[in-house]
Amino acid sequence: MHTHRPLSRRTRLIGRRLVAGCRAAALLAFAGPALAATDARPTLPDTATGRVARQLLQQVDSAAPAQLEQWLPGILSDTIGDQDKAAFVAGLVSAARDGGGLEVSDVRTDARHPGVLGVAVKARRDGRPALLWLTGDPDNPGRLSEAMALPMDDPRLYAGWPTQGGATGAGLTRLLRGALDRLAQHEDFSGCLTVQQAGSVVFDECRGLAERNVGVPADHRTRFHVGSINKMFTAVAIAQLVEAGKLSWDDTLAQHLPEYPCQAVRAGPPRGKGAQTHHAGRRPQVDRQLPPRHPSTTHLSRCPPHANHGVANPSLPHRTRWIPMNPIIRDETPGDVDAIARVTVAAFANAAHASHTEQFIVGALREAGQLCVSLVALEGDDLVGHVALSPVTLSSGDTGWYGLGPISVRPDRQGHGIGAALMAAAIRRLQTMGGAGCVLLGDPRYYARFGFRTCPQLVLPGVPAAYFQALPLAGKIPVAEVSYHPAFEAVG
Repeated sequence: MHTHRPLSRRTRLIGRRLVAGCRAAALLAFAGPALAATDARPTLPDTATGRVARQLLQQVDSAAPAQLEQWLPGILSDTIGDQDKAAFVAGLVSAARDGGGLEVSDVRTDARHPGVLGVAVKARRDGRPALLWLTGDPDNPGRLSEAMALPMDDPRLYAGWPTQGGATGAGLTRLLRGALDRLAQHEDFSGCLTVQQAGSVVFDECRGLAERNVGVPADHRTRFHVGSINKMFTAVAIAQLVEAGKLSWDDTLAQHLPEYPCQAVRAGPPRGKGAQTHHAGRRPQVDRQLPPRHPSTTHLSRCPPHANHGVANPSLPHRTRWIPMNPIIRDETPGDVDAIARVTVAAFANAAHASHTEQFIVGALREAGQLCVSLVALEGDDLVGHVALSPVTLSSGDTGWYGLGPISVRPDRQGHGIGAALMAAAIRRLQTMGGAGCVLLGDPRYYARFGFRTCPQLVLPGVPAAYFQALPLAGKIPVAEVSYHPAFEAVG
């Protein structure tokens, strides 16, 4: 580990770039002892950064969008990457063109980082809030070494929150519940929030939708696609260790993890610098010579390919793997019939409550002209899943109801989201067809995520009520007994 030493300007810039996004939100929401408002009124400070900020806001308010687009790059230093420059310019040009200019609502500085300025603004036309995160360039007066325009929650979201002392118990629950409700109502929020105090969970609730196409609410079983957000936490942790003098941006992985199995990565470029770009010091190598039968996959090398590409390195058993992309969902074609039967047989072979006649049911529905929707899932040229929809009869005389099933996913591809993709596509198809609702027989723990639920007024005789579920798509759920087509009795 390194001994503590003054940080270079380059290190400070990289570190600030990593933590700026995380720190910016807190700068205005919860001002701690290290943060101080520059004035009781939202006025810009008479500092190098403040003067640039004042000039910038004047241009946003007065210049034509085309003129602003040409002027803005002139105040941005070369330390700002091209993509960051483009994003900053595009955001402010949009504010000038669509927002009617910007009005300053708050100004904050951070005593720990002189030259850093947070300016809360809102669009004059629609009041949409944002945060301008600006840092003056000490080597180039009149320019910014850091400039970001970040979307910001409406300050009214946290109205009533204590500024000192915090909140506990019922008071905390009330504040969190109110904030989540407002986020879900006005900010299109979907997610779950868990809060612990002294090791005990004091709040654990979800809001929003898990499946927007069919209105399925989010709950604790929802799997959220978080993308690379976990890398942000890693990047901030690295920056904090650099600030503490325990790491250097120039360190290699071998210095701290000499046992890491991939020699090429151990001795490769510095890892810390790569954290800011999400490449961990190097971009993943992509083998562009893909086998022709896998057009929807990318071959990622966890270590750089060896000269004898294609020969496994026994010391690196997990050197490469196939990463499948999202499956393609389409209607069945005549050439899919045999593959659908094979997938159906394989999917139900070891199912505890299967009749093992599911492949015959699909065939009989097709032959009777009752297979109104038949969708397949493809990975490359491989058919890996299938779902069937057929009309059902209700004793009440209501029409437009359909039975979903059988639904099959090849055993080696189960647990990879293919069944969920087929379910979502089938429900969307029913909505397009103007269907009134859908019923199915299956595990309620799985199908509840798609909006299916047990409905006492809708009955399938002879089966446990808990496993027969319905999803209304239009109108109320009828009071009726349900009958499937006789094809479901097929045995060969």
